[in-house]
Amino acid sequence: MRYRVKVHKKGLIVIPAEVRRMLGIQEGSYIELIVEGGEVKLIAPKSLLDAFGADGEKAV
Repeated sequence: MRYRVKVHKKGLIVIPAEVRRMLGIQEGSYIELIVEGGEVKLIAPKSLLDAFGADGEKAV
């Protein structure tokens, strides 16, 4: 799927509702943003470990 979204003030974008539902993204969810090869990818973590990483960072 491909969506076109507008970048708002402060760099905010809106993830379409259909995509949020498919990926289980809710208000307050953390997602990973990856920049590589001139592209931006948004990754919805599948678990809390994925969301906060295995590098020792603690959730608040």
